[in-house]
Amino acid sequence: MAIFNSKMDGLKSVSSSTQQSNRSEIAAEPGKEFIFRLRNGTEVGRARTFGDFLSRVRTVPIESIEYHFNGRHFSPWLRYLKLNQLAESIEKLTSKGERLREDILEQVSKVWLK
Repeated sequence: MAIFNSKMDGLKSVSSSTQQSNRSEIAAEPGKEFIFRLRNGTEVGRARTFGDFLSRVRTVPIESIEYHFNGRHFSPWLRYLKLNQLAESIEKLTSKGERLREDILEQVSKVWLK
């Protein structure tokens, strides 16, 4: 279910930097992982580190991304990880479907490139 395009491929090139590596290792305490679910409660992924979170955003069903985005679940967890600027930029998105997934990853890329 992963989508790969130029925006996501650009994110891969960022992942080789030391700065990205450090951020991807930002971890939640045990029991405070982000749990990706479908609207019916079915768990489809779990993220303890920010790197895990990015991997799941790339691969979980779009229904899960939309569920969490519409419920404003991403921002509090990102703020918990002290990724406030990213949380704010994701909150401003208005896209839907696969475009939403792409836009979230694009925001990650923009924040990391600063």
